[in-house]
Amino acid sequence: MEKEKILVEVKQFERELQMQNKVLAALNTVDDVKLVVIQQELLDMFKKKLNMKLKVWGADEGMADSYLNVKWNKSVMVMSLDKEKIKNRLNLKRERRFEFDKYTLDEVLTLIKEEIYRQGIEENPRATVYRKNLQIGKAPVPIAMKRRYNLSWDEVLERLGLKQKRIKKPTEDILDELKAEIIRLGMKYPYRRHEYEEKRNKETSPSPTTVMVRTGKKWKEIIREIMY
Repeated sequence: MEKEKILVEVKQFERELQMQNKVLAALNTVDDVKLVVIQQELLDMFKKKLNMKLKVWGADEGMADSYLNVKWNKSVMVMSLDKEKIKNRLNLKRERRFEFDKYTLDEVLTLIKEEIYRQGIEENPRATVYRKNLQIGKAPVPIAMKRRYNLSWDEVLERLGLKQKRIKKPTEDILDELKAEIIRLGMKYPYRRHEYEEKRNKETSPSPTTVMVRTGKKWKEIIREIMY
């Protein structure tokens, strides 16, 4: 029985190794392919490859997490790098990037203000809300203003005579958001801070610094409280 068990394990390892090699080959050579991912390392490689493609297509950094909103089944996930499927899933428009070269800075600021008023958020023009409801290509996203003019969103709003209203979340809510994001990312013990910071959705999850400042505790202490 022990010998048969070992043979089964060896064959299972061989199948997994073959699958991994197929996945790696697919990542490097083709776009339209169904991938079966067995290990977290392969998922990370797929996300990196996908993020590179999304950036070329005009999507924001980190949108691969949104695309990979699928269910796990026995540690196996089926995904696709098909361009049209990804664009449809993420609702990427043909007009993707704002063309800065067509406008002066003052004209860009005017377009942003018009977009804010179009959305009806002038009383509290939060960056996340503005970005979510933005008509792509009509005005730049906040991060693009930072890259192009080194202006933070608050600095952009100041020039427009507007201001975000800061709503301070309860610490308990921030901890709940942290735990939910860790679970969503599929992180494993010891839940390293740098891994969380690198992979998290920066628009919807709290930063490690924010959590530590609000709680007055170190990262490991926070993790012990919420994950055990």
